[in-house]
Amino acid sequence: MILNAVDGTKIRADVSRESGLHEERLKDLLWFEAHHKKRLNESVDEVCDQIEEAEEKEEGKEYKLPDKLAEKERLRDFIQRGLEELEKEGESHLSLTDKDARMMITGEGIKFAYNAQAVVDAKTGVIVGAEVVQEESDNFELVEMLDEVKENVGKVAKETVADAGYFSGEELKKAEDNSYEVLVDTTIVEKKDSSGSEFEIWNFRYNREADMWICPKGGVLRFEREQKHRGKGYMVRVYRCQGYEGCVHRWKCSQSKKGRTIGVSPYHLAIVNQLKKQKQAENKALLKKRKTIASRRSPVWVEPVFGIIKSVLNFRRWTVRGVENVRAQWFLICTAINLRKIYLRWRSVCLSDMCA
Repeated sequence: MILNAVDGTKIRADVSRESGLHEERLKDLLWFEAHHKKRLNESVDEVCDQIEEAEEKEEGKEYKLPDKLAEKERLRDFIQRGLEELEKEGESHLSLTDKDARMMITGEGIKFAYNAQAVVDAKTGVIVGAEVVQEESDNFELVEMLDEVKENVGKVAKETVADAGYFSGEELKKAEDNSYEVLVDTTIVEKKDSSGSEFEIWNFRYNREADMWICPKGGVLRFEREQKHRGKGYMVRVYRCQGYEGCVHRWKCSQSKKGRTIGVSPYHLAIVNQLKKQKQAENKALLKKRKTIASRRSPVWVEPVFGIIKSVLNFRRWTVRGVENVRAQWFLICTAINLRKIYLRWRSVCLSDMCA
């Protein structure tokens, strides 16, 4: 294999949004119940009327209870048990009929769903790796999908392309450690961290032997301390400029009176290597082609496979519940797609032989 593409698509679970537990809604109901406890005990019907009035006044809020929960003896118990269940699972939303499903942004809105993954060979359109995950984000799925490909066919492609949803410094480092060649759209990091200045962190060079960084003007930044990243939890190595006081560029580089510092994560070099890699013309072309819906003679990318599954096969919702059953159904669908690809290829070869 020369080139693969990886992507994910969200497919609705075999449940309805209304059948689930939703933390915000339960807390709203708990507040309502607490502030109307006396009236609730006196007249359930009167409380239900007030709930309907609250819905009309507060647009976007939903307070109406299912009929089976309209009994006063069960209301408080249901709310408390629902909140306890959400806390136990560590979720804000939980389906009562499929606890493995998660709330995700789908083409039909925010629904209970699963994230179906596929790796497609660019030349043949054959799916060489497939998986179903419960995470909405694709950020940490890249290496696992490449591991899946290696297990299935014995090796990974010379290059695997992925969209910005798969960008993660941690995953890029894992890919490097496993000698997996990847091209991941870096639009996210470029927009977030790039100021357009020549002094942005990506333009600094690292001297491994001396454990120091060199700025674009030749200034030296030496290691000062380690500190924990506030949001991520991993340790960041902080380097400070040594000659900032006499540097004519100091105020362009940093507004700090103590000189420029840079915080380097364990994944920084992997990100830098990826940015450098994508500056090559051929790699830019590969990323642009990733979304191409190709003709018969052109490479077939992963999006057309999802298009066939959702539009041609009209498969937009799982018909089974539970992540293991959903995974089995996804494998069956991917197998059917592969058999179709193989058959079309076989038929094309046979017709060519007959014509010859």
